[in-house]
Amino acid sequence: MALLVLLIPVTSLAARGIEMGPLTPFLSPGNYGAWTLSADGSAVLLENAAGRGDLTYYYAKPKPDEQGQRDISVDVNLVRAGAQSFAGLLYGYQESPKSYFIFAVQGDRSVGLFERTDAGFRQRFGTQIDRASGNPTRLTIRERGNSIALLVNGREISSFGNDSIGRGAVGIAAGDVG
Repeated sequence: MALLVLLIPVTSLAARGIEMGPLTPFLSPGNYGAWTLSADGSAVLLENAAGRGDLTYYYAKPKPDEQGQRDISVDVNLVRAGAQSFAGLLYGYQESPKSYFIFAVQGDRSVGLFERTDAGFRQRFGTQIDRASGNPTRLTIRERGNSIALLVNGREISSFGNDSIGRGAVGIAAGDVG
């Protein structure tokens, strides 16, 4: 099964095709390994026709004066997605040692927070959501210093904090861990 993800920017659209705020310079239509990135009107499409077990992400480095007080949002619509598929926000990306969080809509009608550290990739949190097929789900991460609130369609569903929260690069991510 192919995974097709529509990531709809919350920012305004540019006349040239893909507009995703600070991510725009890093998003060029084309093939990237198992993934194809393209623009479709008001959305960025990420498609993995090659199969499962692959993850892709795009990120922008933060401005130092914004860290700890950012609101990061994206609208996600999973199309032709298996239960192990997911797409959403990349958060707190650090290059060395490589670590990050992914707050994502999953193919099984849930949302989850995943964490990647030196110890591996694991799900920290997950919950079922009401999501009508074909309608996008808005994911938001709201920073409050060294804690974050996780919002789905404007409703806070969880929050947590630690010393790694409130800093690092942010972006979009999609994958299938099946």
